[in-house]
Amino acid sequence: FLSLQIMRKNIGLGLAGFLNFNAEAGFFPNRKRVFLQDFQHFNGNRILLTRPPLALNAFYLLPYYRFSTTDAFARAHFEHHLEGFLLDKIPLLRKTGWQTVFSANYLHTPDAGHYLELALGLENLGWKAFRFLRLDYAVALHRGRRFDWGLKLGVDLQQ
Repeated sequence: FLSLQIMRKNIGLGLAGFLNFNAEAGFFPNRKRVFLQDFQHFNGNRILLTRPPLALNAFYLLPYYRFSTTDAFARAHFEHHLEGFLLDKIPLLRKTGWQTVFSANYLHTPDAGHYLELALGLENLGWKAFRFLRLDYAVALHRGRRFDWGLKLGVDLQQ
């Protein structure tokens, strides 16, 4: 198995916040004897509760093992933290301290084709010093059609 991965975090965009991304492409040079545990498995999540930042290494709605492969693949995870750029323009929402996050996750394998997830979330949810919650609404598209949708509640105790 060979792969190339590029990850960048906290790329500053001035007043528009910052972004993070993670991209990887890989393949199996010799696929004659590859066992299930050696397949390339992609991190899916089928439960409501998650741990942010989910978007940099996993998918919001991907079914477990459905798109596992021994073929070539490409995946990318993108997350743009608006850091109040959007919600600070609305007076009542500015006082909440909430921040908007846009996420996109992409996967391509020859068998599965194109799989895309788009998500919009609110982070910094909570009370006073306990602002460790994040809520995301995600939509998954597979081969150009809506595949799934769902809410994800993130808990990040490292803040």
